[in-house]
Amino acid sequence: MVHLTAITEHRAHELEKKIKLERHRVEAEFAQKQEFLDIDRQIFLSRIELEEKGLDRILDRCESIKMEVPELIHVDIRSNICNLPRQYLILRELAKTKVNLVDLMLDPETAHPSIAVSQDLKNATCMSENKDLPNNPKRFDTSPCVLGTEGFTVDIHFWHVEVDFASSLWALGVATKSVRRRGPLCLIPEEGVWALEFDQDHFQIHTSPESCDQLPHHGNVSCIGVFLDCDCGQVSFYSADTMSLIHTFSHTINEEVFPFFYLGSEGVHFTMCPP
Repeated sequence: MVHLTAITEHRAHELEKKIKLERHRVEAEFAQKQEFLDIDRQIFLSRIELEEKGLDRILDRCESIKMEVPELIHVDIRSNICNLPRQYLILRELAKTKVNLVDLMLDPETAHPSIAVSQDLKNATCMSENKDLPNNPKRFDTSPCVLGTEGFTVDIHFWHVEVDFASSLWALGVATKSVRRRGPLCLIPEEGVWALEFDQDHFQIHTSPESCDQLPHHGNVSCIGVFLDCDCGQVSFYSADTMSLIHTFSHTINEEVFPFFYLGSEGVHFTMCPP
């Protein structure tokens, strides 16, 4: 009888543990979904605000040319919301786990000798001196770059990275598996690199060796989100703090691509965020 009671108590204890684990899992899942629903709400409110400003501008122009104020026409805001860029619509689906949230890790075999990769493969720092490393065809030997461990050829993927904006020069994005590892690398699509660059105090992108476009200021950004749509050939960059779009590359991607990081000055530091 005592033995039976002990077995019953053990089973009850195990059941209680399973219930607690399941409760924790459900709470964590709903917390994640709530986060993305909040993003969804911000996007809709921003779009509604733009629609309101658009109506105001129409009325201002009409009044300036002294025409009779036209009768207000109802604008179907919901239908206009459906015309949002595909990236925004896909981000809404993150709450439904339609997008692969990448658990990003760095590949130390690709890291330039000046880049120190942490043991957990989650941090990269540009050092003042090059390490003495064995020759490796995967390693960048001239440009201070490192790739992620996981490559992508299909589907939709999203990850975000903490960056140190006190650093003067860095870039992040994606690069093809065949990207140049020997000699200097130009951060342009023709070289197999789609990257957002930060130089001194502003964002910029390179679309050719001769073309460098400075992007509008996006305030204090502490975390960059990277959205890769392999099927549509798009790479987008967001302020992960506000989910505001910084820039989108649209380009045919014909081979496997990997998360890409360029650490252009001493002290540049990247931290891979959990999914």
